Amino acid sequence: MTVDYVDLFHASFACVTKSYHFFEDFHAAFVASSEEVAAKYRGTDAAFDGEMVAMALTHMVAFFGSGKPSEELQRLASVHGKSHRNIEWGLYDNWLEALVATVREHDRKWNGSVEVAWRIVFAPGIAYMKSHYDSGVIPGAI
Repeated sequence: MTVDYVDLFHASFACVTKSYHFFEDFHAAFVASSEEVAAKYRGTDAAFDGEMVAMALTHMVAFFGSGKPSEELQRLASVHGKSHRNIEWGLYDNWLEALVATVREHDRKWNGSVEVAWRIVFAPGIAYMKSHYDSGVIPGAI
């Protein structure tokens, strides 16, 4: 039997994102994932951060579907680069693991195939973000 990971992802995404608590819980899990991540978020507004997480997830899902980064994803990639927020490659692993753990907590139909689906969908967006680490340019800032 073949698994349709895209359909499985979309069903899971629809389930977990019904609640704003998903985004808050994901953000909290990510911040708790390491002292380095926690330090980057010290003094920030948690409610705003939750909204930003929701927006970032949406743009990364759209990137998976279209293969084309939105202007907002381009901006996020540059802002997270070395010359701005300096989000190093390894922190994206923390981000993905926190995301998967949060989905596990929120999706009542969680299983190994759901986990694979989430990893498949976010792999291109994470690769895109990492590829812009050294770019130093924020689109629209010139």
